[in-house]
Amino acid sequence: MGLGAAIANRLKIRGGDQGWSDEQVVMALILLNLAGGDCVSDLKGLSDDELIWWYRKRCGKSEEAHSVMKEDLAGGKLPSCLFGANAAWWHIMILALNLNSAMKRLVLGKNRVSKRLKAIRFALINLPGRVLDHARSLIVRLTGGHPSNGIFFETQRRIFKLCESRLVSLVTS
Repeated sequence: MGLGAAIANRLKIRGGDQGWSDEQVVMALILLNLAGGDCVSDLKGLSDDELIWWYRKRCGKSEEAHSVMKEDLAGGKLPSCLFGANAAWWHIMILALNLNSAMKRLVLGKNRVSKRLKAIRFALINLPGRVLDHARSLIVRLTGGHPSNGIFFETQRRIFKLCESRLVSLVTS
């Protein structure tokens, strides 16, 4: 029996007042708990018992991810009483979480993967400087001698390297 059939046979959550079936609600909750980094397609092949053991094996990673979603990305403060508006807010927050996770892994390096968004914001995003628009180019002037300048320039170099590798793969394919 697959996961969907197990949910349909064993769980009755509510009377479909929001237009969601019980299976959709449970799958949405499972997907929310995947923010710890596992791939959704890996779950489809698991039996019921394997899914439960997989979930228990993850320990506190989902709680850590929920804390990041609620505190760092304002997922705990929904803006409206309307379900659709809150769903859009939630999806944008999940997109920001995934972009943050990808950028930490691809650009910031291994020593900053475990950093929370607030620490990254204070180290890289809140740098004192000035943005100038001059001669059809955008110039960012940073304060000289700031401790985060080296991290900023290394991050910028890695982003450009990602863009170049993407362009090369598009041209060759």
